[in-house]
Amino acid sequence: MIQQPVSEATQKDTQTGTAKGNEKCSKLSSKEADVAMKQLKNGESQEQRAVLDWVIKSAWPLCLTRHGCRVVQVALEVAGQSDRLTLADALRGNVLEALKSPHANHVLQKCIKLLPSEQLHFVPVELVGQARKLAQHPFGCRVLQRIIEHYEGLQTSALVEEVITGDAVELCKHSYGNYVLQHIFEFGMRPQISRLAAAMMPKARELARHWCGSHVVEKALLFCDKKAKQELRCELARNNEELSSLSQSRFGSFVVKEIGRAAKIDAHKRPVASA
Repeated sequence: MIQQPVSEATQKDTQTGTAKGNEKCSKLSSKEADVAMKQLKNGESQEQRAVLDWVIKSAWPLCLTRHGCRVVQVALEVAGQSDRLTLADALRGNVLEALKSPHANHVLQKCIKLLPSEQLHFVPVELVGQARKLAQHPFGCRVLQRIIEHYEGLQTSALVEEVITGDAVELCKHSYGNYVLQHIFEFGMRPQISRLAAAMMPKARELARHWCGSHVVEKALLFCDKKAKQELRCELARNNEELSSLSQSRFGSFVVKEIGRAAKIDAHKRPVASA
């Protein structure tokens, strides 16, 4: 006999989307969630299918709960592509709410990691107009990072433009926003990277000493084109005295190390003149 994670009555309610079923999903216990996840991972095919069908039909209310979101993530991991798409479709029209949820944001991130971006085109579309604010949100910054990592540049261009338009220095110093800017340097399109680097340049020395900004400067030194890297190094270390001062600051010391690494890499890449 299949050990159901919740009662048959709850399954029936959630399948029809009743308030009663949603309430029962919200009360899913840790023990019930563990049973469901075990059956999804290790159960026999019939047992796994029964639980997977229940999760698919209850996906959105489960996403919003502490224990339910864990079950949905495991379901995404074990499901085939068709079932994954059906599970992800529960987020359609709910992307912004999911992103701001302490639970559903994990499901959204899992979908972005596991599914082709063309199948989740609605995700960045539903966030347009909110990106800069979301970059400063504790959960929003994580979802934006996953989007920048896994979507093609043209799919994310509107969101990235929103993020980099405005005060880049302020966002570099933000405890959440700095992570999004780091991802833009690493995964963004070349014109966006160049614009962001140019916006940071006048305040580069200030940012190099900042506990958040220094990480963004390090990423710029790693991923900018050769010309921008050289300009940034010159701005950071106009003379030996300034370089020494920067190296003695708590966070600037890491930037100085990155300057040294970048210089060694460039020297190694430089062709050796023939005799």
